[in-house]
Amino acid sequence: MNKRLAAIIRRREELLARTAAQRAAVATITHRWRRPLRLFDTAVRLLHAVHSHPVLIALAAMLLTRTRYARLVRRAGYAGAVWRLFRALAYKRAPTRAAAR
Repeated sequence: MNKRLAAIIRRREELLARTAAQRAAVATITHRWRRPLRLFDTAVRLLHAVHSHPVLIALAAMLLTRTRYARLVRRAGYAGAVWRLFRALAYKRAPTRAAAR
C-alpha cells in the first residue's frame, strides 16, 4: 500500500507542476490580449446600456439637437431614414423561397 500511495503522491506532484507551467503559458499568451479585450468589454457594456435604456438615449439625442451638434444629429437622422428605406426596398426586391422554386 505504501508503494501505491507513494506513486499517487508522485503523480499528484507531477500534475501540479504541469498545471503551474500551463497557467504560466496561458498568462503570457493572454497578457497581450488584455487591452483589446478590455476595449471590447467596454463596447459591449455600452451597447447593452443603449439597448437597456432607449429613453435615456432619446433624451441625449434630444439634448444634442438643441446644441451646436444639431446639424450632425439631423444628418444622422436622415442617414438612418435612408438606411431604413434602402433595407425596406432591398427586402421587397429579394426573391422569396416560394418564387425561387
